[in-house]
Order: sequence, then C-alpha cells, then structure tokens
Amino acid sequence: MIRTKSVKGFKAISPYVYAGIRPTDLPKNIKVKLKFLKRRYTIDIISTAIKKVTKVATEQLGQKDRHRNISEARKMYCYFVKQKMNLSLKEIGDSIARDHTTVIHNIEVFKDLYETDQDFRAKADKVLELIETNSLDNL
Repeated sequence: MIRTKSVKGFKAISPYVYAGIRPTDLPKNIKVKLKFLKRRYTIDIISTAIKKVTKVATEQLGQKDRHRNISEARKMYCYFVKQKMNLSLKEIGDSIARDHTTVIHNIEVFKDLYETDQDFRAKADKVLELIETNSLDNL
C-alpha cells in the first residue's frame, strides 16, 4: 500500500509526485529537483552539441578520416554517449561504424586528453554544458 499525504488539498505519493498538480505549479525548489532527476539524453542532443563546438557533422564521425578535429569529436562522442546514455560499447561502435574496442580506446584517450590538453578540456566542457542545457529543454 502506498502511503499518501495531503498537501494543499492534493494527495502526494512521494515528495516529488503530486496528483493533480502540473510541474509548472510546483514550488521552485521541487522543480529544480525534478529537472535533475528527469534529464533526457539522446544521441541527437549529444551529436548536436559536438557539432556546435567542433564544427564536425555527425556523418563525419563514422568516416575513416583521421584529421585531428574529427578524431577529437569522435572521442567526445564515444565518451559522452557512454556516460550519459550508458549504451553498450557495441551499440556506440555501430552508431559510428566502429568496433567496440575502438570505442574503448576513444574513451581512454578522451580521459587522457581531458587531463593533459587544456584546449581539448575547454571544448569538452563546452560540449558538456550544451548537452546538459539541451537535456533540460526536452523535459
């Protein structure tokens, strides 16, 4: 049995789920908590954020091109898709026409570059900021 509690004439199933109240009517502190609980990440959001920062189209991520900007974008793609969407390595690799071992390598190199290369870190931080912003817009 679910315990309920009356809040201003409405029944609350949990502190964040109110029956009969739209999310826009909730107090600000609860809306903020809801937004962080319900972020929606998609491959499109991640790809678009990477494209805005690195100017590399999504189609280019799957090409056999090894130019630095495309390679960096591919590393960011693999890392952020794994972190935000928790897809399998095979699924990530299939989305960019790569093997799962290449995805593992890209994620490891991303971590190394993030620690050592300030320009790469700045780009990755901008991509992450765009991903977080766009995931909230899709609520």
